[in-house]
Amino acid sequence: MTPPSDLARRADRRAAILEAAALEFAVRGYDATRAADVARRAGVASGTVFYHFGDKATLFREVFADDLPRARRLAEEARRLDDPVNAALHLVDGLAADVLVPGAPVLAAELVRRVGVDPELARVVAETDRITRGALAETIERGVRTGRFDPTLDPPTAAGLVLAMVDGLYLGADPEHDLRPALRRAVAAYLRSPDMTEEDDDRPT
Repeated sequence: MTPPSDLARRADRRAAILEAAALEFAVRGYDATRAADVARRAGVASGTVFYHFGDKATLFREVFADDLPRARRLAEEARRLDDPVNAALHLVDGLAADVLVPGAPVLAAELVRRVGVDPELARVVAETDRITRGALAETIERGVRTGRFDPTLDPPTAAGLVLAMVDGLYLGADPEHDLRPALRRAVAAYLRSPDMTEEDDDRPT
């Protein structure tokens, strides 16, 4: 049996490689990133990168596969929030959390490009989208039902539009200008029931 200390070291090394890979892909793009660049940033040997991930395509895919547990956690946190406004904004805040990471627009663009040529990556992205889209639609439906959101909204359609706003923020991200508060206001205004005031959107999450 592998000692727990060895398992912890492997997990730490894997996490360090994924963090380094995300930064390298963001700075250099997929094609120009080499295992040696990732290894240097992670402080490991090049062979260690291949030992954990096999090839560059798998490494890129795993950067985004690591988003799945976070998406599940975010969805569960939103479900536990009583107020659907707070729940919707909590989801938006979580989805936009990495928008100021250096190179976020490059990484987002590379993801769009790679999804078309990597079926396994496409499945990872589709599963993440299913979770977040479902949580948003469920939250919006709850808001419509309780009078907190515009009663004319179709929850699945509205969820798709909110996700499009988040995606647009990543593709046009600028580390010098944090547009997440503007995103939050735009989403709240879009979802808001005519009977609500802007003060209702500012309840703490």
